[in-house]
Amino acid sequence: MVNRFFFSVLLFIGFFSLNTYAQSIRISGRIIDDSGLAIPNCTVMLYHEQDSTLVSGVISDINGLFTVHANLKNSYLIEIYMLGFEKNISFLEVKTENIDMGDIRLKESAVSLSEITVTAAKNEIVFSPGKTIINLSSPLTQAGSNVLDVLKTMPGVFVSEDGTVSLNGQSGSQIIVNNKSTYLSGDNLMNLLRSMPATSVSKIELITHPSAQYDAAGNAGIINLQMDRHFFRGTSLAVNSRYTQGKYASGDVGFNYAYRDGKLCLFADYSYYTGKGYNDLNVIREDLDWVTQEPLGKFMHQHTYRKWKYDSHYYRVGFDYDISSKIYLGVYSNGFIMDRRQDGDISSRIVESDHPLRSELFTTNRNNKYPRSYAGGINMLYKPEEEVEWNNYFDFVYHNQPENQFQYDAFNDFVSGQQKQDTLKGDMGGRYVFMREKVILVSR
Repeated sequence: MVNRFFFSVLLFIGFFSLNTYAQSIRISGRIIDDSGLAIPNCTVMLYHEQDSTLVSGVISDINGLFTVHANLKNSYLIEIYMLGFEKNISFLEVKTENIDMGDIRLKESAVSLSEITVTAAKNEIVFSPGKTIINLSSPLTQAGSNVLDVLKTMPGVFVSEDGTVSLNGQSGSQIIVNNKSTYLSGDNLMNLLRSMPATSVSKIELITHPSAQYDAAGNAGIINLQMDRHFFRGTSLAVNSRYTQGKYASGDVGFNYAYRDGKLCLFADYSYYTGKGYNDLNVIREDLDWVTQEPLGKFMHQHTYRKWKYDSHYYRVGFDYDISSKIYLGVYSNGFIMDRRQDGDISSRIVESDHPLRSELFTTNRNNKYPRSYAGGINMLYKPEEEVEWNNYFDFVYHNQPENQFQYDAFNDFVSGQQKQDTLKGDMGGRYVFMREKVILVSR
């Protein structure tokens, strides 16, 4: 009897697993260029067509092949992009069979230059075990005026507006700057990336298997932003700006300055971002009898309108000094200042067949955040040999995030005449000071 029971349980688990596996549909294809050659390391993202939420993501292999998995009876958008090529977006209706999209041809991006002189060139993308390095020295990789725009074009990288970062389809990846954590997340991290000009970053490292050189950050990988070091003699000044117009306008402006004379290099970066956004949502819900599914003549109308405004400043100043051909000293300071204001109103109305307006709940909310983050440090690098590196640095980070909220609620029951009002006010804040000294010895 017991053996029969366990056999039935195992049979049920096996059937359930087989049924679950059968519900997964494979979507595959091969990515090629105009000449028919395979394009490896393309980013392939699968989204739900209705709400554009991310389902999964992969990178094409060395032969340009990819496979992603989806559920049955759903509509999807599949997005394929790669540096130097135009983005390809396709609509898919998934039913009961695996889908082979065949050859998907990407068109090269058109970049017009009036005149160009090349004295030396780096590979735009360098692949090594567990790491992909993208050099931001070409017009293709600096197509966006800020770091957030550039990250969204990186192979295998997905960055959402709420601060979620995915690398190769795994969420929870960490973004660091010059091998050091920013200690920011969510809106604060996104606004830092918006404020940083793309011209201040020399390369981006996509690290899927972090070594002991980096602080523990889980198994989701690291995106390392390497700030630009200026090795040429003379003075350079770069100015960038961007403006976009929807219902509300947004834009950013910034500059990069560098001066090198012999062993000393001075640098300064500044960027300002401002923008507005909104969310307008109307929902109508109808009550049904849970047994017969017949309408009960009762509706709820809900209207939500939220509007927010961002203003942020980012700066970086410091100097580098080459004490010798093997010893380098660097001193830096950077800061991030943001003002974020959000206003929202929610109106919910209950309507019945015998009461055109039975009750109403109105809520208004005001939320203001003023995060401030400052960092600085000293770094000394010693390279006795080409493949040996000894790095000693001292850093400090100060972060403060004051926030105030105001919420007002008003409820009216037009049948009973009952009314109720509530007001909620709150002043919150959190701050921390972090100091760290670290020594890293790397032998390649």
